[in-house]
Amino acid sequence: MERARTKRRLALVTLVVSAVALTGVAPASATTDDAPLTVTTDSGKILGTTTASLRQFNGVPYAAPPVGDLRWQPPAAVKSWDDVRDATKTGSSCPQDKGTNEDCLYLNVSTPKKLPADGHKLPVMVWIHGGSFKTGSGADYSPDKLVNDGTENIIVVTINYRLGALGFLAHPKLAGTDGELGNYGIMDQEASLKWVQSNISAFGGDADKVTVAGESAGGIAVCALLASPSAAGLFRAAIDQSGPCQSMTQDQGTKAADTFATNVGCADADDVAKCLRGLSVDKIMAAPTPRLDATSGGTMIPLPLGDAIVQGKFNKVPVMMGNNRDEMSLFVWANYDLKLKYIWPWEYKSTLAKEVPSLDEDQLKAIVEKYPVSDYEYNTNRTLSAVETDWAVCKSIPAMAKGIADQSSAYVYEFNDRNAPQPPAFFGMGAYHASELMYLWTIWVGSGDFRLDLLQLLLNSEQKKLSKQMVKYWTQFVATGDPNPDDLTAMPSYDPTTKEILSLQTGGNKVTEKFSDEHRCDFWADYPAPAFQQSHG
Repeated sequence: MERARTKRRLALVTLVVSAVALTGVAPASATTDDAPLTVTTDSGKILGTTTASLRQFNGVPYAAPPVGDLRWQPPAAVKSWDDVRDATKTGSSCPQDKGTNEDCLYLNVSTPKKLPADGHKLPVMVWIHGGSFKTGSGADYSPDKLVNDGTENIIVVTINYRLGALGFLAHPKLAGTDGELGNYGIMDQEASLKWVQSNISAFGGDADKVTVAGESAGGIAVCALLASPSAAGLFRAAIDQSGPCQSMTQDQGTKAADTFATNVGCADADDVAKCLRGLSVDKIMAAPTPRLDATSGGTMIPLPLGDAIVQGKFNKVPVMMGNNRDEMSLFVWANYDLKLKYIWPWEYKSTLAKEVPSLDEDQLKAIVEKYPVSDYEYNTNRTLSAVETDWAVCKSIPAMAKGIADQSSAYVYEFNDRNAPQPPAFFGMGAYHASELMYLWTIWVGSGDFRLDLLQLLLNSEQKKLSKQMVKYWTQFVATGDPNPDDLTAMPSYDPTTKEILSLQTGGNKVTEKFSDEHRCDFWADYPAPAFQQSHG
């Protein structure tokens, strides 16, 4: 029931996914009448539709269906069509539960209903969804606010890409002629960016002003595209929201793939590739699958993602990046609170040992002493959340920001609304993982004249103000490669010496140097990057 799990993530996590921002700065130039709904792409003509505020082209194929012999292959070209293709409905999500369809490599283009009359081309944001590389869909995100209410109108493209074993299985028997292992989902993302380069002008977009953006697993994908030589030139800026630059080595990837092949009964087949490609989608979805990520060590991603950033071996474009103040509380909630499991104080150490089996006794003792439950009102769920959040962000943000800033421009934020709408829990979840999404995207309930933006009902006036500001930062970055409109507190260009970042918070955004202190990064300096026994992303 992965699809249902994604819906819960997007409904509970935001109670998720969406933004608020009812007004914004209109573009200076005059606009045309409603832009045409028939557009010619390089594969044929498509017919879109309109909403109250958008012109939309949904379910547009950017690659051939990855089925049959094309399963576990690089994305192939779309077959052209002669008639006008209906683009009023979204395409199938990529398989994430039984009964889903492998024919899923579609994207959705949203533009303002009216385009600039002077022919000015609009900047473009290509959005890569999160979901642990296992769940999600581009159709889950409605970009009404980002398109219309920012410092400049923009075009937003949301994409599907292959997920789970179908997207990231690094089995040697499936390797291409260049020896590339796995990364089919990342290949899809590159293919979608190539489609944007070839076609976005026909929708009123500027192919020279493309920003790739993503959250969680989508942010990891942004790291992969930054580290991929083959993605060079496909985008001029990048946004990474809560996506640690982490990847599997080829050894880790092949071990996970061997486990999967065993689980589906193909490990000992005479032709392993043929056996795998002959499986039904339902059998693939039902099989126990190890955690799969982007795989480094090949031609597409030569270095581990973190190493590529730190060593300066990445596509050098401006990057806006950040985390949420209480990032890991969502996962503590999902693994404990959602299951009505309260962690008693005397269970703290044993629970931490279960979460991170690699910790030795001295390390466990040091963490428990540094983060005593008495500092968190004896609420162990909250204490565990603080431990995991600080460990995760300290091993990600500072090094990644410095690596980017040494070679390009890095703009770092921390989403810090600790009163964001949240599901019931045994502790205040604060600014949890993915909670910023509701401030940027829209989730609609109802239809027609009775359609409402759900988050308008959940955000208070200060949160709505923060939402409007965030939409401005994001769209200003998409438009210019710098996130700072004149009327907002500036998000500093990251300096590894001062380490200033922008705290996005109600009551006024604030530049702070206290990120490392607040997350106790000095304590975590001698610890390796964490491998929590939870489903993240």
